[in-house]
Amino acid sequence: MKKFSEGIVIEKRGDFALIRPLTCAITCSCHDDEVGAAIVDAKNNINAAVGDKVIYEVPEEGMLLAAFIAFILPIILVITGAAIGHNMAQTYSISSTAAAAVGGILFFIIAVVIIKLHDKSASKVTPFIVEVAAKNYIAINPLDNGQRYYVLDNEFNK
Repeated sequence: MKKFSEGIVIEKRGDFALIRPLTCAITCSCHDDEVGAAIVDAKNNINAAVGDKVIYEVPEEGMLLAAFIAFILPIILVITGAAIGHNMAQTYSISSTAAAAVGGILFFIIAVVIIKLHDKSASKVTPFIVEVAAKNYIAINPLDNGQRYYVLDNEFNK
């Protein structure tokens, strides 16, 4: 499934562009710099300029697997490690609490290694700009009240 979003190019960095997403109403205050809206680093194959309103695609392939590996797998592995440690403690006549803790820690380390290995393969999935929706998309503040209003440059000059 493809997910498209709109945003404004705020900075160019070589083949990439930093994009401020337009995720809610255009006149809302969440696009203010003080609020700290999210920034997307996207591949800029179409050479969009700073100030352009763009449509970018965020590939979603592997997102469910990534979420599972990052959040669910460590819990499963820690519980499994603790259970294995507890069972081994009874076999070897050692403290079951200590063995469960050591087993949980060891399996958590395994989970961290799996996450790091998956992170290297998941970093190849990068958002990219599909098209420029509007050139010279600028921000003005006609009321000087801290709120930003985004309008097209040609609409402002009417």
